[in-house]
Amino acid sequence: MTNENCLEGVRCPACGNEDTFHIAVTTTAIVTDDGAEVEHGDMEWDAASFTWCVNCPEHGPLSHFMARSEVPPGSSPPPTPLLAALESLLSNIDEDVPLATVSRHFRDAVADARAVVADAKGRRPA
Repeated sequence: MTNENCLEGVRCPACGNEDTFHIAVTTTAIVTDDGAEVEHGDMEWDAASFTWCVNCPEHGPLSHFMARSEVPPGSSPPPTPLLAALESLLSNIDEDVPLATVSRHFRDAVADARAVVADAKGRRPA
């Protein structure tokens, strides 16, 4: 199903559900000391609204559920400034810094950066 109304572009990244979600919304109610009655008027939500999937435990801001365009297998996504910066940083580190002489935290950070670059290009890190 391709959503074209309230859930346009929304899809669970974990299970693929596109049909039903719990979304924290803002609305108005008539409130007295005896309780509250929701006015059946406008409801509002945005990309920051807390959302959870009805089919699995996936949850987070609605932006987490916004469908991303699919990259065809074997192709690379367009380069981004962040990706270019990471690649440049890694090339300088490989040339100038003997990783055996730096801290474990720095080596871990380099490994994480390599994984981000590889993931963005759709391949496994070396």
